[in-house]
Amino acid sequence: MKIIKIDYENINIEGKNYLVKIIYKTNKKNISFRFKEDMFVISTPLFVNKSKLIDSLNKYSKRLIKQSKKPVLICDEYVYILGKKILLNEKNKIINFTDGSQIIYSDLNDLINKLNQKFLKLVTNLVNYYKNIMDINIDFNIKTKCYLKTRYGSYSKKTKTLSFNFVLYHYDLEVIKAVVIHELSHVFVFDHSKKFYNIVNKYCPNYNEVHKRLKKGIMDDGSN
Repeated sequence: MKIIKIDYENINIEGKNYLVKIIYKTNKKNISFRFKEDMFVISTPLFVNKSKLIDSLNKYSKRLIKQSKKPVLICDEYVYILGKKILLNEKNKIINFTDGSQIIYSDLNDLINKLNQKFLKLVTNLVNYYKNIMDINIDFNIKTKCYLKTRYGSYSKKTKTLSFNFVLYHYDLEVIKAVVIHELSHVFVFDHSKKFYNIVNKYCPNYNEVHKRLKKGIMDDGSN
């Protein structure tokens, strides 16, 4: 099945806002609901009305939420950026960053797209930094993807492409560094053998601790 388009919506469950990712696919007959990476994911045929999807989601939302205790990463009220919770103002839709830059956004979709651009710049800089440290002489094609179902990153030997899940931008910098090192280590060892993790731990000695934070949905290392 081919993805035709992806849309985002918000849903309020018992006073809390959750992000809803709606994936429209060709040749899909049924509608499926999941709660993954702290948001709802709906896979649906193209012809189904969005309001009907949200109404249907309400029937399953509470049960799906119980499957995860991770915090909501982004909603109309706030967003986690590099492990810090940033409050959003409905009237003044501007986020100022410590480097002097800012994001002016119109809605949630626009905010996600613009944050993704900053995330791409960040991971590109990290890849270039660590590939020099790890003595890797490859010109990578670097991509980011919004809220992948399972993977935080991937590496294709054939196309020399490194892909990173945008969800990482919600976590602190140490988590992102660990995933970058993980994917670069696949240049040397493509599987997840002991030899592979020896390389990972060489350049990221606290990898196991950082990876546990990521899996548990802990935004930062506790210092913030």
